Amino acid sequence: MVITDDDLTHLRRCVDLAREALADGDEPFGSVLVGPDGKVLVAWLTEWGVPAGPVAPLPITAVVPGAVAEGPVPVFEAELRDLHSSRFRR
Repeated sequence: MVITDDDLTHLRRCVDLAREALADGDEPFGSVLVGPDGKVLVAWLTEWGVPAGPVAPLPITAVVPGAVAEGPVPVFEAELRDLHSSRFRR
């Protein structure tokens, strides 16, 4: 699966909404991205000692069988990390 320009447009909106949520005092949506080999690609919250939330993490295929997920998208990775850092590394 290739990330398309449409995908990037939607991802940009997701990042903007996460920024708005943070500005309103809410948490930006956090997740752990896992590659097809099971290796954790990003685990910023764990690295910062943030306790696990009340929602159990599930692989996308447990929710949507057959779904293909790709990421993190490099163009947004640093920005998302900064959002989570603003919330959890005060």
